[in-house]
Amino acid sequence: MLVLADVYNRLAILHGTSLLMGCTMGPLISTIAFFNPSVIITAALGTSAVFVCFSGAALFAKRRHYMYLGGILSSCISLLFTFRFLNFITMGSFSSGLYEVELFGGLLIFIGYVVFDTQVCFLVFTLLLIAT
Repeated sequence: MLVLADVYNRLAILHGTSLLMGCTMGPLISTIAFFNPSVIITAALGTSAVFVCFSGAALFAKRRHYMYLGGILSSCISLLFTFRFLNFITMGSFSSGLYEVELFGGLLIFIGYVVFDTQVCFLVFTLLLIAT
């Protein structure tokens, strides 16, 4: 059982982290908005579409067969880290090919994490409903 003070501490940490992220992202977003404001709207709509579509796919799946993705996605993140480290060690000699792999591979991995986390949250919610 969570203690009320623990909940307030977690909320304070969440608010502090959000404030710091806003302070660091604000100047970047304002610079982008100065040059091309449509990029911000396109990014927000694209992110929303990906999240809604893949969360919906995870919620309406008949079985919870996306639960196995956690280990695979973590291994893929380790592989991306290894690629980045290899690119650093070789002083960028593989940079053109590895950049594409890191960009699109990272996109696919984090889309997979949306599906995986949605199913984990749905499973926890279902178990909490059964327990009460």
